[in-house]
Amino acid sequence: MPLVHRPPGSDFAGWLPCCVCSLVTLGCYLPYIEFDVWWYIRFLLPAIPLLLVLAMATLWRAVRWAPSHARGVAMTAVVAAVGATWLGGPEAQLALQLQRLERHFVDAGHVASRLPESAVVLTVADSGGVRFHGRRSTLLWESLEPQWFDRALDALRQMGRQPYLLLEAGEVETFKSRFRDRTAIAELDWPPTVQVGTSILLYDPADRARFLAGARVATERLWSPVPPEPRSDAR
Repeated sequence: MPLVHRPPGSDFAGWLPCCVCSLVTLGCYLPYIEFDVWWYIRFLLPAIPLLLVLAMATLWRAVRWAPSHARGVAMTAVVAAVGATWLGGPEAQLALQLQRLERHFVDAGHVASRLPESAVVLTVADSGGVRFHGRRSTLLWESLEPQWFDRALDALRQMGRQPYLLLEAGEVETFKSRFRDRTAIAELDWPPTVQVGTSILLYDPADRARFLAGARVATERLWSPVPPEPRSDAR
């Protein structure tokens, strides 16, 4: 008996598990806050391969009634049209520029890696970069009550730690408004120790008193910090 050719997807038995797994993945995130920007699609990554399988099975079912010589052409045309639509959108253009847009997190980490190992970096936006790339301890300044800011710095110094303040340019006004009238540090009226491009500012609070007393505080200006040497204990 000759074998009967059954086109792929003609009796796709895996559609139900794929649908269930995709819906469960989506359901895990629906109770959370509204995700209104495109990069939150990363939460759905576990379901995307399953959705691609379902999409191709559905597309095959749609074209399998066409003459055999036209099926491949039809599927190629649909895939190309969908791809062109997504690649031409603003979201895709941002995705292709992610390395440049997210570079500041790496730069912040490389700046932090040059600090003493006893350093504690007060930061918010770059806390992950400082810990991952810079291997330095962090403290979220937004978690400090304004009246406790100076006391927090004193407590760190008493423990033998050296506090530094690392801000993105867009955080400067937020930092000032939060701690204004509570600490003189909020004035940021002394030069930063390091400035990366126009976006990253690293301050040493100990420099403020010296600067106001007339000492010169130099700012090291960088455009792209040199990555630190690999640590000997790196795996």
